[in-house]
Amino acid sequence: RFGIARLSSPPMAEASAEPKSHARRDLLIELQNKAQQRWATEKPFELDAPLPGTPEAEQPKHFVTFPYPYMNGTLHLGHTFSLTKTEFSMGYERLKGKRTLWPFGFHCTGMPIQAAADNLRRDIIGMFNSMYDEEAVAAAEEAEAAKAEAAKEAAADAVADPTKFKAAKTKSASKKGKGNQWQTLESMGIPRDIIPRFVDPVYWLQYFPPIAKDDLIAMGVKVDWRRSFITTSVNPYYDSFICWQFEKLRKKEKVSFGKRYSVYSPCDAQICADHDRASGEGVGPQEYSLIKMKVMELPPCMEQLKGNNVFLLAATLRPETMYGQTNCWVLPHDKEGNDVWYGCYRTHVEGEVVVVGERAAQNMAFQELTPKFGEVDLICMVRGRDMMGLPLDAPFTSYKPIYTLPMLTISMKKGTGVVTSVPSDAPDDYIALQDLKKKPALREKYGIKDEWVMPFEIIPIIEIPYTKDNAPPGTEPTTTDIAAVVACEEYKVASQNDKDKLALAKAKTYKLGFYEGKMCIGDFKGTSVQDAKNAVKEQLIASGGAYKYAEPEKEVMSRSGNECVVALTDQWYIKYGEDQWYIKY
Repeated sequence: RFGIARLSSPPMAEASAEPKSHARRDLLIELQNKAQQRWATEKPFELDAPLPGTPEAEQPKHFVTFPYPYMNGTLHLGHTFSLTKTEFSMGYERLKGKRTLWPFGFHCTGMPIQAAADNLRRDIIGMFNSMYDEEAVAAAEEAEAAKAEAAKEAAADAVADPTKFKAAKTKSASKKGKGNQWQTLESMGIPRDIIPRFVDPVYWLQYFPPIAKDDLIAMGVKVDWRRSFITTSVNPYYDSFICWQFEKLRKKEKVSFGKRYSVYSPCDAQICADHDRASGEGVGPQEYSLIKMKVMELPPCMEQLKGNNVFLLAATLRPETMYGQTNCWVLPHDKEGNDVWYGCYRTHVEGEVVVVGERAAQNMAFQELTPKFGEVDLICMVRGRDMMGLPLDAPFTSYKPIYTLPMLTISMKKGTGVVTSVPSDAPDDYIALQDLKKKPALREKYGIKDEWVMPFEIIPIIEIPYTKDNAPPGTEPTTTDIAAVVACEEYKVASQNDKDKLALAKAKTYKLGFYEGKMCIGDFKGTSVQDAKNAVKEQLIASGGAYKYAEPEKEVMSRSGNECVVALTDQWYIKYGEDQWYIKY
């Protein structure tokens, strides 16, 4: 904990003939204790509203507040650093003769406390079970010993730079605590005999705020402690204030109700806000279009799906490019050569089955795209390598059918694991298609027939003004409708293995296409890509060629330990985006 009185003297570097004097430190502590005893008696920071017409009513005022510290543990040095700014402000304004007021709240709302209580309950059950499992106990002791030895070796090998600061733990690691929840509470100095009480989340609200208050008093903050409070409905006064506030906002039409995409914890069955996360702070939903490509002839691995309309779903951020599809990509195996599996799932539409990766199916389950909210309806699993050469009826492309082909760079942790191929404007697609066309051995390896690849030429869809990076200043751009081809030639991309060059080509192509591109095909021919994007998306959805879909931009882990999804849920939300936010109460 912090506060001058709680600081211990630093260890002496080496033995000295004369004992080191602590007189200045002891004097500071003596002054601190005298001042705080006087404050406790005279209560100078307790301020009441003055009566009208009194001298106090005319006195200038200074009011401060501090972001409520969260009560899933004791206060730390970060709180001290931030508090000093408010503390110095209060002291300075008091010296100027102002009436100063500082109330203080303790934050108890949200899932971190509930998740910690649940984790502790699991820890206790696990500890109880392990008492009867000698092998588990021995393995745990061996793992702890190995961990301690590794830490010791790492510390011995490390060479510290005294001019640079490095945190002992990352923010993500700090959120996870030390070991399990039981160990985290022990590390705070909490007696072992009362730790089991923390399985009740309300006990956290009773235990930590008084400790935090004692620490703040020791620091000497100028708070009116009569105005201290905790949040949540456990405090009926604060709960009433929040209800009043939101009712006012609702009447002013600043709060609305409806369905919105939000990062969601399936384990906790609720939205997972930033402070509820172990990792992924600041990550939001990323919206896609799920392109529906109908399987025109079922392969043997999908025999049991007969009688259903079966679709491969591909997630895309560029629906306006669907006019240029020449094929569809599927991942046959991972980098180690292990089979990659896709699931065949029933959707909310009777008689419809979709083929996607497991992670995408989990997200779909919370977006009204499955028969029951929050549940996937899996029929069977199929290997990626067994789906090569599937004939597909894809929306908006002039090729009927297009075929599934192998791509080894697909990530099963983003999108659906199924990818549309638009080689006119996507360098990755262009090079992958060229690899298959130019390399018979590659086609033979995955059982790809020539007729699935060779007849498919690029379909121009977007006109872009293109200038090479090394062109002399003032060079007029040339217009191209096959930007991916031009970019790959500029950066000399020879194969899919040229990852860095492909990244440059992709960044340039996508940027020019979005900001300066014009459609040269379809109902929105002549329209800018920026204007056409949403129009094409809505047209696809209206015609039954696509679904709306979202997933987290990056991995998000809740404090309960599960990976979060994006859910489409009914909720109240504040219209922060409005220009006018003046409200007269």
